[in-house]
Amino acid sequence: MKKLLCFALVSVMMLACVLSASAAATDGYVTDGLEAFYDAAENTEATTWKDLSGKGNDIVDLPNTDTCKFVDGAYLNTATKVYFPSGIPAIINEKDAWTTEFVFGSIELTGTTWGTLANCNNDYYSLFYGVGLNSIILKNQSNARPTFALEGGIQDLANKTVSVTFEKGVASKIYIDGVEVASAVPEIALAIGDNFFFGHSDAAKSHTTEYKAMRFYSRALTADEIAKNVAADKAVDAPETSEPATTPEVDPPATGDGAMVFAFIALVAMAGVVVVKKNAR
Repeated sequence: MKKLLCFALVSVMMLACVLSASAAATDGYVTDGLEAFYDAAENTEATTWKDLSGKGNDIVDLPNTDTCKFVDGAYLNTATKVYFPSGIPAIINEKDAWTTEFVFGSIELTGTTWGTLANCNNDYYSLFYGVGLNSIILKNQSNARPTFALEGGIQDLANKTVSVTFEKGVASKIYIDGVEVASAVPEIALAIGDNFFFGHSDAAKSHTTEYKAMRFYSRALTADEIAKNVAADKAVDAPETSEPATTPEVDPPATGDGAMVFAFIALVAMAGVVVVKKNAR
């Protein structure tokens, strides 16, 4: 009986820790409709980029080479298509509303015609920089394309959050660091198929870019929600609390199941006061 009780208590504690870590990772961000959240600063594995939303959309078999790897709180992508799991294109594919967000670090254009930041095989979703137009453009199938001229070229996107919101019959919009810069009214939902990727290997579309974070929503976020996410992206490290932890004085039970219950309560209490620091962007 004692062994079973101990096992149950440990299981509950492990689940509580997982849920607490997931909640801490998304603290400050909009979570309504959040389907995937990739944050390089919070990732600990070399070939898997964990989805912090709790939906299980991990990016697996991630390239880990000298030119494609996690470094300094970002995933460095050098002219490589990195495919998302099937759950990501499903958010966009033939849906009436969705949001995609990309937080960039440094960007170096190597493509001769475009710099394609996110794309699918049939090209019905393409967030790209057009060299000839010197603009950030959203290709959304046959719909009108939101387009915004960048005075400084693709470098204007470096260290910025680029958000795309889509709602059929209402608007498809591009935001840069929370500011709406382009909009058009889409007439149809996008049929992008079952694939979606970031980065590009084509010589005409390639670039070397640090992807700091990426988020996907199953609805169109509002301007205020976009601004909230940008503020969270740019937040500095959370200061550690200077208040010492206090432990109430209690007389512990002597032995038996009562002791295990007491230990469980104490551990849960400690788990509730864990301070998690988020890395600055």
